Amino acid sequence: MNISGDPNIAVAIREYFDSGHTYEVILDMLKCNHDISISMRTLKTHLKESGLYRRGNYSPLPEVRCAILSELRGPGQLFGYRTMWQVLKQKHKLRVKRDVVMRLLRQLNPQGIALRTRRRFTRRTYHSMGPNFIWHVDGYDKLKPFGLALSGCIDGFSRRLMWLVCGATNNNPAVIAHNYINCVKSLGVIPMRLRTDFGTENGTMAAIQCTLRHAHTDYYAGSSSHSYGSSTGNQRIESWWSYFRRGRYGSRDCGFAVEERELDVFPEEGLPVGLCGDPNIEEYLQQAVQQNTLQQPQDWESATELYLALKDIAGF
Repeated sequence: MNISGDPNIAVAIREYFDSGHTYEVILDMLKCNHDISISMRTLKTHLKESGLYRRGNYSPLPEVRCAILSELRGPGQLFGYRTMWQVLKQKHKLRVKRDVVMRLLRQLNPQGIALRTRRRFTRRTYHSMGPNFIWHVDGYDKLKPFGLALSGCIDGFSRRLMWLVCGATNNNPAVIAHNYINCVKSLGVIPMRLRTDFGTENGTMAAIQCTLRHAHTDYYAGSSSHSYGSSTGNQRIESWWSYFRRGRYGSRDCGFAVEERELDVFPEEGLPVGLCGDPNIEEYLQQAVQQNTLQQPQDWESATELYLALKDIAGF
């Protein structure tokens, strides 16, 4: 197979490689996300022809130092060298050795190193200036064995659920970007900041967010409008269902108006067909709906009734 002949596949391989994934993981993602099966030898040959090497061709040290300093001005001050190394690769597109990152962190953040060594961590304080200041995006995988993948986004200030979508997959970048664009179209605004974990499914959405914010002049404009963090640290979306009090205390709407024509430039390609990740389960459910003249739900109440009806039909 001539990978170089397909620019989309070549770009995907470069993105996966730059994100630091192993060769085995790259092969697996090519098969799952692009339905492309190639051998390890073919992959290595393509990487070599494209000038992509794990060793050598490292980023200039001053550039790496500046990137680390920019991260240390925010939540990055709590990062260990492994997390910082991932951020440098995925967010700043820098190629650097982990031991170099470790040495730089010792120089630039000795206090943080000392706290981690003594395992005395500073409890982080969550701060949000108002609605649409930061959206948190994450996926829920517990129902994937049944072919149901959930993707959700929550506003960090009001804890308003921006979207909660159940579909065939939440690992396809096109699907996550589709959810983001639909939400932005319905609201007419984009958030000041967007936070996700390091999953490659968030890459397209992050790129769209940064593109839409590139012409703004605030502190978080452009590439600073998106930030990566561990899934466990993304507490606002992880615990959106928990109890909370509503109120706005001297806050302001931090969103930026966006017109639909600005969103039309992002083609929505690669969306999977179907609503369930397991085609057999989806076929069974569709037949059950048709044979029992059940109606498609229009709200959460009718969705609950349909779920209970299907459960009785299946005998669960």
